[in-house]
This record gives sequence, structure tokens and C-alpha cells, in this order.
Amino acid sequence: MRRISIGIIGCGLMGIHHVVALKSLREAGILDVDFRAVSDVDEPKMMRFAQAYRFAKSYPDGFKMMDDGDVEVVFVCTPTRYHKEYVSGALDAGKSVFCETPLAVSLTDAKEMLDLAERRRAKAQIGLVLRFHPTLNYIADIISSGRLGEVISVVLKSDQVFPVGGFYVSDWRSDPSISGGGVLLEYSIHDMDILRWLLGVPTHVYATCTRYTERNLERLVSMTLEFKCGALASLVAVWHKVPLRLSERNLTVYCEEGYIQLNLSTMGEAAYLQSKGEAEQLNLDAIFVGFLKRIGLKASPLVVRYGTGENFYLEDYAFLRAVTEDERVYPNFQHGVEAQELVEVAYISSNKKIKVSLPLKENKLR
Repeated sequence: MRRISIGIIGCGLMGIHHVVALKSLREAGILDVDFRAVSDVDEPKMMRFAQAYRFAKSYPDGFKMMDDGDVEVVFVCTPTRYHKEYVSGALDAGKSVFCETPLAVSLTDAKEMLDLAERRRAKAQIGLVLRFHPTLNYIADIISSGRLGEVISVVLKSDQVFPVGGFYVSDWRSDPSISGGGVLLEYSIHDMDILRWLLGVPTHVYATCTRYTERNLERLVSMTLEFKCGALASLVAVWHKVPLRLSERNLTVYCEEGYIQLNLSTMGEAAYLQSKGEAEQLNLDAIFVGFLKRIGLKASPLVVRYGTGENFYLEDYAFLRAVTEDERVYPNFQHGVEAQELVEVAYISSNKKIKVSLPLKENKLR
């Protein structure tokens, strides 16, 4: 794989996740990555970041990076409010772009970003990182194969410690003018993507949200979703204040001839499948090795496993391989828009206390 030069905008937690993943892949000889430029409005933080990871250049103004011909790929890892302007600038400059999730603070902005990426015919990937979770891919394959028969229902429960301070170091998430929303947009958009990925096209949604009394942010969403395939899904997502419980997801898929259960936490997972016989615990190591081969990686101890953090390695590898080998980017901005449409529908349903039909018409936006 040829050398590829990287620029990162945003030196917070997500910027660190990506640069650590890229650095490790480079040290393993898997990617030939040049850390060319970094940008952040917090100049002291940017300089520490640049020095720690040996970036060649630093730009307090991220738009200056767009004019740097040495930068081929831009990772946008800023707070959500600034995604659209930086992504648009990078696309207009002819860069390939990786944008963290969600695409934007509103569905309208997300659709405009998708439109621009398509008009520029750019490599543009969205950070729906759970698309690179090996066991979720295994579950998606089982569902699509029909091995367990028709899917009847999916139950998904997810929770995260309120991501302000502590491990997440993202105080901006407490300000809806910057984040665009609370647990629904900033965390559960990944749940929306999982449900669309596993079950296909949704037709109706009913949702209820509750909010922090001291902030205009939802801390809980409860949803019932109907899908074209005939399946129903139930989702509960919560932001709490239990500091040692960073992030948890529990997924159960009920089919006509069996069920699958996945318990996923920040530092580990367990998965079970039952069809005609006793429930069996899935061999996660074998699933992991199989997924590496599927995306073109050899099973290597240099790709470090540490719970859900490993997904960033796989995500970044797949994106840069698509750029260097001129392959299809996955997941792309279309997937991001589809997930954000479900978020928008949930807000509308909760605010108006109604069941909402999809696809969503433009005049129905909140």
C-alpha cells in the first residue's frame, strides 16, 4: 500500500483515538502513514498533540490545512457543530474525508454534506465504528443468511456515562448548540445504524425522551420501530452518571428458529446463539480472525485487542485502503444520513407525542 499523508482537525478524544490507531497500524507495517498536519482552535493542546505524535505541521486555523497540497486525507474530529464547515472545506479542496459521527447537528446539514460528497465524487467515510465490530458483522451475516429463519424482534439496550469530563474530556457535549443533542444524537445514533444495518428499511417510529432538568439535553430515549421486513425493534438508550460504567450495549435478536445475544462493553464482550439445541457461546477470537481476513488483514498480534477500541484500527485501515486502492468507501455519508434520519424521527415523535412514518418528508423536520 502506497504512502498516504494525513491531516487531523480536532485534538480531543476522537482525534487521539484515530492517531493512536494509525500510529499502531504504521508501526505494524500495515499502513504507510505520514502524519503531515494537525489543527485545533486550542493552540497549546494542538502543539502538545503535534509534538507527541510528530506531525510535520500545525494549523490553528483548520481551513489553512485545506490549502496544504501535502495533505491528501483529512480526519474531522471536532465537536459536531463544526463538522459541516470543515468537511465542506476539505471536499472543496479535493481531499478524501473521514468525518466522526454524527455527520452534523441537523439532518438538513447532513444531507447537504452527502450531496457535496457525491458531487465531488469524493472518498467520504462516516465514523459509524460499530460497522467494524467483528461480532456484529457475524450476527448480520447470520440474519441475512436466513439460518435462524425470519427475524421477529430485536431488543437493544445501550447506556453511557454522561460524556463530560472524566475519560471523555468533552465538556462541549453539555451544550446543545454545539452538540446538536444529547444521548439520542451523540450516542444512540450508533444504535440507529445497527438497527438499519440488521433489519433494513424502517417504516414507523414512536419515541419518548426525557431530559436533564438542568440542561436542554435528552438523557433517555425509548423507541419502538417497525421495519419493512415485518420485524419490530425496541430501543432504550441512557446517559447516566456511573463513572466506571463507560459504555455498554446489550443486543438480543429473536428469530423464528433461534436467537442471538450480544453483551458488549468498553473492555470486553460475550455472545451466545441458540437454534435447535442448547445455547452456545460464540468463539469471539475465531470471529475476530475471520473478520480480519474479510477486510484484507492478516491475523496479527500487532493489531492490539482492547474491547471496542479495536474497532478504530479496523475502521481506519478500511478507509485508507479504500483511498489508496480506489475502492468503495464503507460506511459512507449515505449511511450517516440514514442513521440521522432515524434520530430526527425520534425527536419529532417525542416532541409531538405521535407515531411517525418514514421516509420523512422535508416539511416534517423539527
